[in-house]
Amino acid sequence: MLQRLRSTLSTVRSGINTGILLGLGLIFLTLIGLPSDDSAQLAATAVPLYLFIAGVIGWLVAKQFSRETTRLAIQNAFAAGLSGAIVFLLFLGLINRWHAQGIDVAGLYFANMNTYPMHILSGVPLEELRPNTAVDVITGQLPDDAYIRTNPFTLTFDKDRAIFSIGSLAIGGFYGLAIMLTLASTIGGILEQTLFRIDWRPLRARVREATQGTFFHRTLPTLFHWLILLSPVLIFLMFWATVEHERGTEQTIFSFVSELGLGTNLFGEPTYSDLQLIDLNDTFNLSNESLINDVSIQLGMTFLLIIMAIVALRRAQTDPSRFNYATRVVLNLIPYLVLSLMALWRVETSRINIIAPSFDVLGLDQHDWTLLVMGIGWIVLLAYIIYAQRTPENFELTFAVSLSLVAFLISPLFMTQYQTFVVGRVMLAVMFGLGLNIVVGYAGLLDLGYVAFYAIGAYTFAFIAYESEQFKLSTGQLNTLGWTTLAAIVIAPIFMLLAAQIWQRLSADKSSMTIAESNDYGIRQNYRAYQTSSGLLRKAKVWENQPPMLFSLAIVAIAIVIIFIAGDILQNLNLGEFDATIVSSFLVAIPIALMAGAFAGIMLGFPVLRLRGDYLAIVTLGFGEIISLALKNLDNITGGPSGAIGIPKPVPSGTSIPTSNLILLYISVVGAMIVLYISSNLRHSRIGRAWLAMRSDEDIAQAMGINLVNLKLLAFSLGAAMAALAGMIFASRQSSIFPDDFSLEISINVLSLVIIGGMGSLPGVIVGSIVLIGLPELLRPVADYRIMAFGLLLILTMIVRPEGLMPSPPPELEERARQLAEAEE
Repeated sequence: MLQRLRSTLSTVRSGINTGILLGLGLIFLTLIGLPSDDSAQLAATAVPLYLFIAGVIGWLVAKQFSRETTRLAIQNAFAAGLSGAIVFLLFLGLINRWHAQGIDVAGLYFANMNTYPMHILSGVPLEELRPNTAVDVITGQLPDDAYIRTNPFTLTFDKDRAIFSIGSLAIGGFYGLAIMLTLASTIGGILEQTLFRIDWRPLRARVREATQGTFFHRTLPTLFHWLILLSPVLIFLMFWATVEHERGTEQTIFSFVSELGLGTNLFGEPTYSDLQLIDLNDTFNLSNESLINDVSIQLGMTFLLIIMAIVALRRAQTDPSRFNYATRVVLNLIPYLVLSLMALWRVETSRINIIAPSFDVLGLDQHDWTLLVMGIGWIVLLAYIIYAQRTPENFELTFAVSLSLVAFLISPLFMTQYQTFVVGRVMLAVMFGLGLNIVVGYAGLLDLGYVAFYAIGAYTFAFIAYESEQFKLSTGQLNTLGWTTLAAIVIAPIFMLLAAQIWQRLSADKSSMTIAESNDYGIRQNYRAYQTSSGLLRKAKVWENQPPMLFSLAIVAIAIVIIFIAGDILQNLNLGEFDATIVSSFLVAIPIALMAGAFAGIMLGFPVLRLRGDYLAIVTLGFGEIISLALKNLDNITGGPSGAIGIPKPVPSGTSIPTSNLILLYISVVGAMIVLYISSNLRHSRIGRAWLAMRSDEDIAQAMGINLVNLKLLAFSLGAAMAALAGMIFASRQSSIFPDDFSLEISINVLSLVIIGGMGSLPGVIVGSIVLIGLPELLRPVADYRIMAFGLLLILTMIVRPEGLMPSPPPELEERARQLAEAEE
């Protein structure tokens, strides 16, 4: 008997594990107040939603056994529903017992677990859900007229107490709810197996033959395709319709709206109240304190806009367009101009500024500069549209890129301060995650101390910013630093290029033919032959003939010496003081933070060149802890536990808080876009392919002639530089930083978003940042359960999408091999 029970449990283990997650998910939905007395409309849909979730779980569990027997799939679906119902039932039984004893569950433990959810989930009338009469202290028995509440642990078919009722079918009580959850999960599994076992090929062939040449065959797929391309604009219009638009009394370029009568009420009197097409809270009976409100819905629309922009870019086709050049340009310009006019209206009517110059130029104020910057941006994008449409294959791609960019870039103009702050955090996470994606996703180097580079960038800005209270440089030191930085920017690239050219000539003179040598492992390594033709040397690109590590280190050391000598010469040529105070300290800190981060990445890379896997993770974890302890203990440098305070924002003093926050958001967006562009180019470059080969197998990559030392150092330095840039922006946003802001938890969170989004996937990093950084902000009204929801979401994601939410598309050869394997089966 026990052996048979053990065998049965082993066959349904997957269903039981998934069912436990189902029960925890239903508990979470109940705790956040889904069947809540604050929203009776949601209470009416609570139980059907629970049953739908159970059906989906049953479908997913059965899908795991699609290639097995139908019996095994349905058994696991049934086990998932039953185990989930048991877990949910145990929780409801505990709450019911507390209520029966008169314990204030809502006040002491769970805010939303009053008697109303129990009434919805148990089917017991609300007036009967009151505590039992207390037992007599002396006799230990209930009085004769004692009230005994209705027991919800019954299976009732009374329509007045039903949880689930369709026609003559009525089921109530906790046991009835458990039966319905199990039945819903089983039905989901049966439905999945039924649809999987059906041979759909004849039906698809008949449908294709019947619809050949019809609307469904010719037009419907095209409409759906263009709907996806237009989805960012459509989502932005939905977002725009829910935002309040101020209509001031002052004359603007859109004052003709009042002349059309849109600025008057029914009596013809002028009104200047806020314009809002859709009031979400009033329309859907929501409140600002509830989980779902106008702020959360608008944030969700913003995140959905970003996701759909990624989908649109992926779905854009490169087939030659059938339209002529003028038509292509006009089709791109129409929605582009509409969105531009909407942005201009918002800026004019609400007097929003996105730039604040530190000194007067041409007598223009902040608003004039805002209009000028917007105009320059529109002209640049317009030139891109006109130029890109010269090639018919670029029609859809240009259409998707231009509309997605405009819709996303103007959406901050319509956000509140809280929404601006959340989106800014997401953009910082994108920038931070893209840097780690180079190290982990491209090169396959597990780095658990990545937050150290984030801290280096933040504290570098605190040291460099002369307005900061942490600033410790004298005027002379600042002057020396300015000239040295200028020399590094001008001289270092020239010296590196000359050194690379000299190395190429030296290596080319030594080998005029292909040389084959054998290493210690007996592997033949081929080296490029450099030949001369007509007396001219065919020079390879810099990265195709990389010098050895010692030669590279010598070049770097000589370059550093030359930079300091050149800086000292420039300072002594009486060219004047390098007054860094006339330049924004934020701009001065950008190259310094990048170089500091890259240097720290190289310093970390040298000791770990021979380490892999867990050993590499432990060493990088130690590096992160070393930086964390240094920040806490070096009081005279970092400020110790007190941190660095008074860090300036990249705006002049006196700038309003809304303008400062908006400028910081746009700085984060521009920084994320630049890092995304660099990462994309690296991914499709020779270096990116070498990184991917190294991630797959280092031994094979080295046997193919890939220089692992240079590639690892390059990955560490580039990823660290991007993290330092994100840390610098973070410091400017916070205005004060502390060692606790750079804990191990930050590294774990960034690594999590890279894994959840998809290793090596650029869109995956963006989606992972939205899920791990943006989604918890949407759950802020239920702050007590955010961690629970967060963990449940990670578990479900790893079960449903183990390769990530938006993984990189497989290589063409791999995809072709998979298709051939499926065809053979």
